Amino acid sequence: MNRREFVTSSVCACLATTVARVGAPFAAEGGPITVGGKQYASRKTFVETGRRCGTPLPSLYDIRRTQRVRSALRTNHVEFNTNTIIPVHFHVIHDGATGNLPDRQLKAQVDLLNKVYAPVLLQFQIADVGRHQNEEWYH
Repeated sequence: MNRREFVTSSVCACLATTVARVGAPFAAEGGPITVGGKQYASRKTFVETGRRCGTPLPSLYDIRRTQRVRSALRTNHVEFNTNTIIPVHFHVIHDGATGNLPDRQLKAQVDLLNKVYAPVLLQFQIADVGRHQNEEWYH
């Protein structure tokens, strides 16, 4: 497994969960929002609670597995001093009235990822955006 495959698989789960669970607040800027079944008075209130990502904490098994992979990468002298570009494919699921995130919000999400992961030479680029109107999937 090369660095790109490892990093891509590690980050995809967090990114997908972030967009899926946190995406709804951006559709209702200024009013009350519901995230993960919990009601917040506003997007600002949601942000002030410190929640950003719906990804669950890793289990002890996941932590140990990640440590083994990192150790193996170091042992095999995997090069970590080059930029790795990760293509991001957004799938925006909405019900027609809510949840259809604007392109500016998707760009802001990628900009934030780029800012956070810049020190480890990871760069995210939007590859494409698929929009799916399906009320059953959204709710």
